Amino acid sequence: MKKILPALLFAPLFATAFYESAFGINVLIIDLALVVALVVTRSKFFEKLNWVKTFVLMSWLATAVFVTLYASNIAIGIHFIFTAIFCGYVTSSYWVQPLWAFWSGLVSMCTGLIHFRKVEIKTDKRKKMNLKSLGIYVVPFVIAMVFFTLYTRASSSFAKNMQQFAAYLSDIFSWLPNIFNLKFILLFLLGLSIVFGFLFPKLKALILSADIHKKMNLQRTKTRMNRFKNMDLQKEYKAQLFMFLLLNLLLVMLNVDDLLNVWLGFSFDGQFLKEYVHNGTYMLLLSIVLSIVLVLFAFRRNLNFYKSPWLKTLSYIWLAQNAFLVLSVLLRNWHYVTYFNLAYLRIGLFFFLSFVFVLLCLIGVMIYRTKTRYYLLKHSSFVAMALLLMISSVDWDKTICTYNFDHAGKAFLHRSWLMNRDEKCLPILLENKEKMVNGVDNEIHQYYIETTYNERINEKIALFNEDFEQRNYWEWNYADWKAYQALKP
Repeated sequence: MKKILPALLFAPLFATAFYESAFGINVLIIDLALVVALVVTRSKFFEKLNWVKTFVLMSWLATAVFVTLYASNIAIGIHFIFTAIFCGYVTSSYWVQPLWAFWSGLVSMCTGLIHFRKVEIKTDKRKKMNLKSLGIYVVPFVIAMVFFTLYTRASSSFAKNMQQFAAYLSDIFSWLPNIFNLKFILLFLLGLSIVFGFLFPKLKALILSADIHKKMNLQRTKTRMNRFKNMDLQKEYKAQLFMFLLLNLLLVMLNVDDLLNVWLGFSFDGQFLKEYVHNGTYMLLLSIVLSIVLVLFAFRRNLNFYKSPWLKTLSYIWLAQNAFLVLSVLLRNWHYVTYFNLAYLRIGLFFFLSFVFVLLCLIGVMIYRTKTRYYLLKHSSFVAMALLLMISSVDWDKTICTYNFDHAGKAFLHRSWLMNRDEKCLPILLENKEKMVNGVDNEIHQYYIETTYNERINEKIALFNEDFEQRNYWEWNYADWKAYQALKP
């Protein structure tokens, strides 16, 4: 019962926090409640914290704080990812990389109610009782609640009587929402599934693969002396050598072209840069990904131990050239931002290119130190986690609006796009009214008529104030609260 009671307390709190409530401070409260439940039920996890688990725990809580501060979709999505990763580390003592922990935690949380059936507890008579026997009471109760909801929808008189009964209960338990509600019941079951996923993991075998226990150092595969197999290795070596030689020559020509046109010879004379960035970037990114695949394929086995150093040398040159290509794509994106301001995809491209650049460096280390692909997967997963944490730490809506208005005289200002940003940006739009309405329309720069702008902005402010005043305390977040303080009558 030590694990059952915290779970049964967590589930109604979870349902109450998210019942007809948007994401906000409720995320942080639920996370802290889950930590308390883990301290009570799985204290050994906290007693054996190493730097990896500490980093995962603090990152998970940090993303909950970011949701409370900004409540952006990006922060919410990243917090979900870190929740699954944290669950994977809590439920397994031997996870050493985040990717497997993510999949393990995701499966555990999604199938938590299945785990509950297989848990054993000790009764007062010190006899073990399988909780599967309790399922004969739990499952019918859940089904009865579902049919109860259907009956209240089907019969108005029955629903009226039940509402009166619920009103009587609400006087006693005023802090609870309408418990006879299908949405509340589903949230209750979701909360149970999540907390059971943390406390009663039983499906680890579904996630484990042959790679999970692989060693970091690559070992040479020894075979019997066979002249034909040695010839096959020589042929593969020569083929890979010839391929990387050709690819390096091609990439040298491309990089020289980028050096002349992107690094040294770029000039902007008012033209659109969409084709310059979008079309070229997609093809270059695809070529970089294929380059990584080729290197990983070439050094998958015994070619790592081949006596001649030329293949590794050409591979290092190939990786270095691809790193330069990444920087060229980054510079293209920087030109785009310089003349057309910030947007979500442009910011995302900066982070993605940063990840690819680090990944290329890790592949070089993997080849030099004769490491396995598991080594690459482990370290690149932690790099991805760090980048996701950085992304979630910024309120990108306000950052984009502020940056774009500050550079309005130097770069294109997409006014209609800015008008449709999140409500937390409304104070910024008010402060920069002159940049939205004053100017001459042309093919690129399109301004608002002042009366149209005033109607749009006043309508958005009125809707936001009305919506904010109707929110409950579970939905509170700092960014919207600050905007409301600046906009309220």
